Amino acid sequence: MQRNLNFLDIPIPETQAWETLENEHRTVVSEVLARLIAKATPADPRPQEDHD
Repeated sequence: MQRNLNFLDIPIPETQAWETLENEHRTVVSEVLARLIAKATPADPRPQEDHD
């Protein structure tokens, strides 16, 4: 028996916090996250080997 779970119906507290932010603060948070992601990404990514 397969069960279907709809995760979009589950309220997430973090999204409620996001919705309380003003647009200016959302922009700042997005920019900071983008910089953190860029720093975490390797500068010279090597092609991954195919392991098939």
